Amino acid sequence: MANRNIEPSIGEILVPGAAPGSPVEGQMYYDATAHALQIRGAAAWTTPVTGNAAITAGTNTKITYDAKGLITAGVAATTADIADSADRRYCTDAQKTVIGNTSGTNTGDQSLTGYAQLAGATFTGEVVAPDVKFSPGSAPVTPAEGQVYYDSTDDMLKFRNASAWVNCGGGGAPEAWTDATYAAGWQSLSEPTYYALAYMKDPMGFVCIRGTVKYTSGGTNDIFTLPVGYRPARRCAITTIANATIAYIEVLDTGVVRLGTGSATSYLFLDGIRFDIR
Repeated sequence: MANRNIEPSIGEILVPGAAPGSPVEGQMYYDATAHALQIRGAAAWTTPVTGNAAITAGTNTKITYDAKGLITAGVAATTADIADSADRRYCTDAQKTVIGNTSGTNTGDQSLTGYAQLAGATFTGEVVAPDVKFSPGSAPVTPAEGQVYYDSTDDMLKFRNASAWVNCGGGGAPEAWTDATYAAGWQSLSEPTYYALAYMKDPMGFVCIRGTVKYTSGGTNDIFTLPVGYRPARRCAITTIANATIAYIEVLDTGVVRLGTGSATSYLFLDGIRFDIR
């Protein structure tokens, strides 16, 4: 019998059976074994998809589907639904707040009050603030160029250049003058209008000497000795006036302050002597 299109009537029942021996695209039969309607496609029999039970209409970010690809449920997704991997990261609402507070953009109103100091932390960039406080301490164990710290021993703010720590300035008033102990043969000028021999370290870490002295007898050119911490790393020579003649003072790395040349039997000016101890 020739193939022809047949339009089933309402209520018509397809008799259960097996697939036709010579199937043609568009044919239908009821599979008595699978208990399912089969439709012939271009190359194979397929089972039409049967709809699932109705669900509430809406829009959701998380869906559940069955083996037939039909959606069976829909709910709002949460961070717990996201599998962690190298390519997918997520944050909680609390973490989002932290990220917002540490965005890296300085609006001028950020405050670090209450935040604990992170040991070994470094900062790169520009700090613009009316009040920056450095806690007293010691030099970092592994110094890096550009670091800054407040030396509580020297009472000095210091920064690191390419090879050494450099004094930026002191944290308070200059230290008091300390009277020097004369070596044999030396004494202060009897004139009360001149300073007695003394030394101190200024806020920049330079050692200063003042006083007008003279040589009497029984000694050498050594005038006095500076204590450790006030001595230069190398010998210094400073020009001065002695007995109305140009002379020079030597400051040795041992701390000895001596008359390098000239005579000081009448007077020797030491006012204004200042040198670096690095």
